[in-house]
Amino acid sequence: MLVNVMRIRPLLIISALFCLILPGEVTAQEEASIDSLVSLLESTEGEEHLEILYELSENRWLTFEDRLSYTEDALNYAARSGEVRWLYNAHLHQGKVFSREAMDKEALESFEKALKISQGSADDDGIVTSLFWIGKTYSWLRNPEMASEYLNRTRSMAAENKNDLMETDALYSLGELNRRIREYEGAMAYYDTAYAMAEASGSGNMMAEINASQGMVMYYQGEFLQAVGYYEKAIEIFNELGEEDSESRNLLRLANANYQIARYDIALGHYQQALSIFEKINHEAGMIAVLNGMALIYFSQEQFDKALETHLTLLNMNRARQNKEEIGRSLHNIGTVYNKMAGDSLVARFGDFYMDSIKTEPSDKYLDLFREALDYYEQALAMWEEEDYKEGIKGSLHNMGIIYVTAGMPDMALPYLRRALAIAQ
Repeated sequence: MLVNVMRIRPLLIISALFCLILPGEVTAQEEASIDSLVSLLESTEGEEHLEILYELSENRWLTFEDRLSYTEDALNYAARSGEVRWLYNAHLHQGKVFSREAMDKEALESFEKALKISQGSADDDGIVTSLFWIGKTYSWLRNPEMASEYLNRTRSMAAENKNDLMETDALYSLGELNRRIREYEGAMAYYDTAYAMAEASGSGNMMAEINASQGMVMYYQGEFLQAVGYYEKAIEIFNELGEEDSESRNLLRLANANYQIARYDIALGHYQQALSIFEKINHEAGMIAVLNGMALIYFSQEQFDKALETHLTLLNMNRARQNKEEIGRSLHNIGTVYNKMAGDSLVARFGDFYMDSIKTEPSDKYLDLFREALDYYEQALAMWEEEDYKEGIKGSLHNMGIIYVTAGMPDMALPYLRRALAIAQ
């Protein structure tokens, strides 16, 4: 079975559309920029020195190990300086670096250290910022009770200190928390309040983020036309702000929403827009998500040559990333295209009731039509068994069993279908 976000399709399994920025090949221009920053470290001191360390720790062209090393350099430098505020900032920044890598437990530890330092120095701005990041991290750790506690403390303290920006951030994050736990009515209420504050303060970026999140709420509830409207508003603002990464992610979401209401040509156009930006900013996971969506549309439109071409491109990308689970998905999807082509050829030969013809004349010639599909399903199955990815194993076993049934060989189908059923149970 293959899943495209909220829609389940019986024959396809596509990759999740969650995007992470992955380091790619460093260009000569980027390498020169990194070298320039490193050389500046030797001639700078104080906050300027720390800012360079922070900039290096955020450089997506560097490995995570290198980026983390720069945060540790910042911590050591701040500790030696004796400046409490510098040490607070260094811990807060390291937490954000961990957070971007989804290392939430490590991030939480850094944010808690930042909170302790800011409380010790009675730094209200530091306290409210630390509370906010602790709340967000608990949300990502799927601890809604603790997340809600810290975010509400953030909201309350920000309101007391008339820190509208942090209060807006806290309201938005409470909306995000409710969205993740599928409390959609509560999420929309928080988003509406946060949007009013963002609009009053002229925070375009926050307005765009809220529109995007409201679009996701509508999407999850199957209100795809309303989702389209919210995504379009978000894209317009992000485009005006020059936020290419955010614009491309929402173009991807907009394409997905249009796909759900069968606006295939419109969806393809948005996928292609997103792809061009993802390629420009070297956002590999975004490229993969786009190509998955495009392949699904080609499959839906029975443009099998284009579907195969796109899935083969994805297979090569996933092999380069050495992501075995995604390699399995690509192999399975290629098998699915061949499976559909074989089934269509049987319908063309015998009509919609081709099974009657197969039952009266059992022969390996029908199975031969599915050889390529079986080969790719077997490769996917081997990959997923190696990873113990049960959902994928079940999908490949199921589809292989159905092929044998379709080819008039129910005895061959039973072992596959029984194994699939056992995993499902």
